[in-house]
Amino acid sequence: MATNYDTGYAIAAAVQERAGIGTEKITDKTRRYVQRSYYELLTMEPWPFVLKSTPGIINTTAEVADTITATEGSASATVAVASTTTNYTGRKIYHDNNQKMYRITLHSAYTLTLDATWKEDDCAAAACTIYQDEYDLAADCVRPWAFRDRTNGIPIEFEGYIGMARERVDKSYYDEITHVTLVGASRVLFEPWLEDATTIEYLYTELKTDLTFEPSPTSDTPVVPKWFRFILEDMAYLRVLMDWEDKPTIQPKIARLQVDIARAIGRLRDTYIKQPESLSA
Repeated sequence: MATNYDTGYAIAAAVQERAGIGTEKITDKTRRYVQRSYYELLTMEPWPFVLKSTPGIINTTAEVADTITATEGSASATVAVASTTTNYTGRKIYHDNNQKMYRITLHSAYTLTLDATWKEDDCAAAACTIYQDEYDLAADCVRPWAFRDRTNGIPIEFEGYIGMARERVDKSYYDEITHVTLVGASRVLFEPWLEDATTIEYLYTELKTDLTFEPSPTSDTPVVPKWFRFILEDMAYLRVLMDWEDKPTIQPKIARLQVDIARAIGRLRDTYIKQPESLSA
């Protein structure tokens, strides 16, 4: 039968017909393979058709000067600002004369609970700095792609967490945020943090509704442009073939299909990601 690719249902039916397992009923495995292929393709690149129409916004928090009273070996400390005025939970703190960082896991009244015991000497009303360098991404953010400081328009370099942990940015040399990394699925860390508050905006892939595998296009239309939806069929069918990879005749089919998929994704990338040479001159 001809495949119109209008719905996830139609794509799943095409996969089953191609695999020779009939189309009377879409199996749970086929649904899973098509859905996984859909997720994989949507998060592969910053495709314009899945980017949030408006950038995500992070309003950073200015650092705070306070005083701390702490005892060596204790994970509890007190500050001068009450939690009812400014709650420090989730921020970080360091003694100005030492600068060993501690996370504040709880701020209640004037008391802080730190994530580790105080390693410095006992101190009373000593100057300290409290700052925030980690922030949550939007709830519908599947994958962030690019960040910039809206205040100065400077792009912020995206770096892997391990690389950033190995080469910490020296805050004394910079008056702008230079790097950002993911610390979990939906949280980012900026380096260095800024003394003053600023606004960060970022482009991101938006969470899309799962395919329902219902025949109606109104509830089951993939956001992938129609003329490229055959890629979803190919990717899902590849997963079917991988189930049969122990058969000698299957390996060549898998290899050919992998090449076809790579080429098709390359064309999709050329269409939506790469700028035509005639426009870049």
